[in-house]
Amino acid sequence: MANLHHLLTNFGFMCNILPPKFMNSITCYMYHLQNIALQLANKRKEV
Repeated sequence: MANLHHLLTNFGFMCNILPPKFMNSITCYMYHLQNIALQLANKRKEV
């Protein structure tokens, strides 16, 4: 799971440095959804 998170973090960084046209692609959109889901999952673990 840690490797997946590391991969997603790197991918998110790529999305952030690429032009907005690419940032709006479905791939980056899916990344952002996954990132939000991971953050929510982490919050549930903390509670």
